[in-house]
Amino acid sequence: MRLAERAEARLALRAQEREAEKLKLDEARIGVERTMSEGAALWTERMASAQTKAPKDAAGFTDGLLRDFDAWSIEQAGANQDPNGKKLLESNLTKMRQHIHAEAFKFEITQRKTALVDNYSQGVNDELSAVLVDPSQWAGAVARKRGLAQSLDLAPGIREKLERDAVERLSAAAGEGILKQPGGAQAILDLTGASSPKGRKGREGATRQDREDHADVVRRRTEPEGADRALHRLLLTIRQTRRVVQYDQLQRDQRKPQGVRLC
Repeated sequence: MRLAERAEARLALRAQEREAEKLKLDEARIGVERTMSEGAALWTERMASAQTKAPKDAAGFTDGLLRDFDAWSIEQAGANQDPNGKKLLESNLTKMRQHIHAEAFKFEITQRKTALVDNYSQGVNDELSAVLVDPSQWAGAVARKRGLAQSLDLAPGIREKLERDAVERLSAAAGEGILKQPGGAQAILDLTGASSPKGRKGREGATRQDREDHADVVRRRTEPEGADRALHRLLLTIRQTRRVVQYDQLQRDQRKPQGVRLC
């Protein structure tokens, strides 16, 4: 009888130990969950605040936020002395860090690329004044800006728009500058055909072929009447470059997949 009682007591003790161990594990899990819930709220708020205060290009945003998170994470891990809870907490903190890293990096890259586009456009602005004063600088400016736009690690549509806008704006500045040059106005009139009967007729219903025929005649002239040869050549180059850029854009648009029409 005594042996049976001792065996029963041992079974009861083991049951109590198992229950206590389960309870201890549950307490550790609840404690970790509370820490992570508080941490999620805290770092969501800190992320939003940091984004608001970040400089335009968000330089160093990811590294700075992760340094702050790591300091907080060490503090939280040190406060948890339960072996079960400590291990679980460290695992959850690692996952949270990965999430914060991904979100911070996405924000930083977006801001830096936006700043990249703005800086590129500002660079075009810087070239405009030089081209306006000296239209002969147009070719070099366009070559630099086109090459730079094509080399940037941006979405293709953004790169193409930067290139197209740069060519158009620099060409407009060159045209305005040419108008101020001796013989510049006549060079533009000769190239557009506005100084010929056919060119004047263009405003009154001349066919597109009429205008193209006259442009071909002007293009073949050794030196257009009343115009400086260098200005004429520059105008031809500007027009041809604009056409190439516009044609490239048209080709890209035609290669884009079209949506399926259901009716």
